[in-house]
Amino acid sequence: MKASVIVVNWNGRQYLKNCLDSLREQTFRDFEIVFVDNASTDGSVEFVRQSYPDVNIVQNKENRGFAGGNNDGVKAAKGEIMVLLNNDVKVNHDWLEELIKGFEASKADIAFSFVMSKYDGEYTSTIGATTVLGHAIAVRDGLSDVERGMPIESCFAGGCTMTFRRSAGLPFDEDYFLYSEDVHFSWKTRLQGGKNFLIPSSVCYHEGEGSSKNFKEKTFYQQRNRLMNLFIFYEKRTLLKLLPLLAFNIFATGLKDFPYRLKANLWLLRNWRVVGKKRKEIQALRKIPDSELTPLLSGKFFDGFPILNRLYLAYLRIVGVRTIEMEA
Repeated sequence: MKASVIVVNWNGRQYLKNCLDSLREQTFRDFEIVFVDNASTDGSVEFVRQSYPDVNIVQNKENRGFAGGNNDGVKAAKGEIMVLLNNDVKVNHDWLEELIKGFEASKADIAFSFVMSKYDGEYTSTIGATTVLGHAIAVRDGLSDVERGMPIESCFAGGCTMTFRRSAGLPFDEDYFLYSEDVHFSWKTRLQGGKNFLIPSSVCYHEGEGSSKNFKEKTFYQQRNRLMNLFIFYEKRTLLKLLPLLAFNIFATGLKDFPYRLKANLWLLRNWRVVGKKRKEIQALRKIPDSELTPLLSGKFFDGFPILNRLYLAYLRIVGVRTIEMEA
């Protein structure tokens, strides 16, 4: 079998028909669907079992998160190529064919689709990036790049349609549970000299936070995992250069969902030995310097903050951290 499409679900029954029906209509046929349910209580498993009898169901007795759920799916999968698909995604009929074709042609270690994201509004087609501090950000209008149809190199691959070879092993650190586990896997791959590519011809439509929308602890995991990635992946000299920006970032974003952000920051302080161990393990894998990675990241604070963005970029130029906005 060529590919396994793994769909992790937690109380997302309302999204499953669109997702699984679109998978049924694929032009590429040599694949299986592995449906991993994280102890849903909304009848998701019963719905899939009755309506899609050909789907391989993995039924967990507890919520293992996006990280654990996808690892379980990989363990159960039989394909050569693993494709992790969010449950709130609807894909074009040639989505998988184009994704696999682009993945193999680009010789990528990890590939991902061109995602049209909705997030409670209209679907948008802006290509984004990740900032040096781990936030998702819109960098430019990506339509011209997409129209060229060529794979586009990226620092990180989005977990929404993350694609990799079975030989890569289990993708995620399960301590992350959900959020930034895709950044962790992508960053680790890049650190070892691997390449990640966006495949523009493979198109899908993402509702956004389908299962996590009502998960109370999501801000805790977003904050903790984002910061943990920074602490374990950057070289010491890069991290020292970024510390002033990081301190301001934590202060500036701290009021929104304050209790959960505070909980995340305290977790990192209390578990510094855990973070240190992860850092030691990751740094031992390093084959390339940060100077080859940061040019694929954005140096901005956030979208919509022109003055702060200019200050951020000016500071990064002074300390010698190149980003996507800077010329070589």
